[in-house]
Amino acid sequence: MDNRLLLARQSSGKDTRYTYAVGRLRVLETRLLTGSFFDKMAEAATYEESLKMLSENPEYRQDVENLKEKSNFESIFISQLKRLYNLVSELTEDKEITNIFLLKYDIDNLKTLIKIKLLGGTKEAGFVDLGIFKIETLRDYIKNNNFKLPGEKIGDFIAKISEVRKPQRIEFLFDEFYLELLKEALAKIESPFLEYIYKTIIDLFNIKILIRLRSGLFERAFLGNGYIGKEFFYKQDTLNPKEFLGTAYYELVREVVESKIDMRRDKLLDNYLMNIIKEARYFHFGIEPLVGYIFAKEYEVKNLRRALTGKFFGVGEEEIKDSLEAAYV
Repeated sequence: MDNRLLLARQSSGKDTRYTYAVGRLRVLETRLLTGSFFDKMAEAATYEESLKMLSENPEYRQDVENLKEKSNFESIFISQLKRLYNLVSELTEDKEITNIFLLKYDIDNLKTLIKIKLLGGTKEAGFVDLGIFKIETLRDYIKNNNFKLPGEKIGDFIAKISEVRKPQRIEFLFDEFYLELLKEALAKIESPFLEYIYKTIIDLFNIKILIRLRSGLFERAFLGNGYIGKEFFYKQDTLNPKEFLGTAYYELVREVVESKIDMRRDKLLDNYLMNIIKEARYFHFGIEPLVGYIFAKEYEVKNLRRALTGKFFGVGEEEIKDSLEAAYV
């Protein structure tokens, strides 16, 4: 085990305010979809058969039954995520932390709105109504240059970023801003484990940027506050495993470089993070199991989207399986 993870486990999970929540979560974790379940969905003969399999799971039965059209399976995912965040709202003792997870949907919606304003056209399908702010509210702020969003920091940031004209730069600045908000929220609680997750997210983000530099579509812009300083990444021209010798990422980077498929590379990075997040299952107290469950459910919905989309469009069994990320259980 990585020494950083071992130390994080030993010094986290002390908050007894979450005793009841952890008990609830332990039951809910037994209902999460497993990797073998997703494999069976991929092996199903038809999309209808895979949907039937999902309907036999008590957590999803009602959502499948509520489908007005079988092709509108996106409603299943939205329903599951809304249920997740209703649960989080009920269980959390630290709303500033858990609201950060909702805020990322606002960030994604704002990215889309600003790009629409910059490039023209519409992308209504790109909006997800799961954030803290209503989509119509966000649309009004951007359309009318009204940057007095609840929360001065967010409004000031949007006013600043509205002057940027490069879509890729907009994407990066939003990600940087979101992770800075996450850092500030984490600083208000004592959880070396969540700090470990946060710093790992930064490092993996920078590795992903380094991978994509070869396409010429991404600028050399890296984030700080990870385990590896951003100066390290600025010195790299390509992703070279030798440069990562002595870091926790050497084997991961070697596998990523050996892979020739972008989706496979992204999967390796996401699985690396999930294998850390899984450690939240071993905490008996604290906010860590709740954060772990949020990640677990979001990964589950992502896998479910890939499985059902693949079956609906007739993607091959092995290709669907190869797109699936590690499950929490």
